[in-house]
Amino acid sequence: MKCLDCLQAELQTEIRDVPYGYKDQTTVIRNMHVHHCLACGAEYVAPGYVSQWMAQMALFRASVDARNSAPHVPDRGELKNTIIVEWLDFDPDQLAADVPVETFSRERRQRDGTIERVEHPYVSLQALRAYNERVCQAFGWYKGDHATDVPDHVYLSDWRSFLDDLRKARTIASDPYWEAPANGVVYPPNERN
Repeated sequence: MKCLDCLQAELQTEIRDVPYGYKDQTTVIRNMHVHHCLACGAEYVAPGYVSQWMAQMALFRASVDARNSAPHVPDRGELKNTIIVEWLDFDPDQLAADVPVETFSRERRQRDGTIERVEHPYVSLQALRAYNERVCQAFGWYKGDHATDVPDHVYLSDWRSFLDDLRKARTIASDPYWEAPANGVVYPPNERN
């Protein structure tokens, strides 16, 4: 049988591994009987193996589509500076009242009793933990702390960012047509969905 592309050479029948690509993913379909043209390099699946070829392609496409449609579950590092659905019950105004700005200090007491002046106002973790352990843990996740459940101190600027982002997330979620995203990230919207 002559090549259907170049019409010059006889086709050779071979058993080959044939690469196949779909949506930027590639695979190799193994042990396919193909007709191969030595002149132009064209390949054709042998007639008796077309259904096997089609079935392998369909399986691969289905697996790629399933991977692409599965929601991405973020890890702790990806939750940095995000607000998730589980935290929407926190009232940022109540949190601000319970941990007021006056709680944050520019002074840190050293072990020897001396007081050190620091550049950024902060509060020790105990002050935040005294209010609510769950809030403390949420803040640790928000800041992307990997080593422990929560950071050892909270800077005022980070606390304000957390409260601001929480307000934005609650505004988004208050829309009657809003649906919780599959990965749970409410704010920033669509960035990690």
